[in-house]
Amino acid sequence: MGNHNNPIDLICKLHELIRLEQTGTPNELAERLKISRTQLYKTLDIIKEHGVDIKYSRSFRTYHYYFEM
Repeated sequence: MGNHNNPIDLICKLHELIRLEQTGTPNELAERLKISRTQLYKTLDIIKEHGVDIKYSRSFRTYHYYFEM
């Protein structure tokens, strides 16, 4: 997909990988998105600031959306 110069493209790709629970580890996800791990964490923080709860599962090695019932 190339470098994500457009933040919307980055967030869309990140959302799709999280939705499918196929992100891999933070390092793998950053590499997949062609961004630094620092930029990945900053992007996740921005999304979380908008009320989206995203968690990382070490046992499944993926990020996922978290919804409390």
